[in-house]
Amino acid sequence: MSIWGGLSSNNFTVGHELLHKDTKLDKFLGTYTLVKSLYCHYNIEHVFTHHRYVGTPLDAVSAEKG
Repeated sequence: MSIWGGLSSNNFTVGHELLHKDTKLDKFLGTYTLVKSLYCHYNIEHVFTHHRYVGTPLDAVSAEKG
């Protein structure tokens, strides 16, 4: 089971980095990679919410101060 966890965490990291690339092919491959992790909505949340509101109370994934 730990091998599966390691593979899926690497899969997520690769998908995340591909979403930050400029070409449509890279973005598609990043989304496809995250679909395999059952987290296909990550690209929308990450780019349009986290990047816009990082470090503010509106960002759901930033840690609270303190």
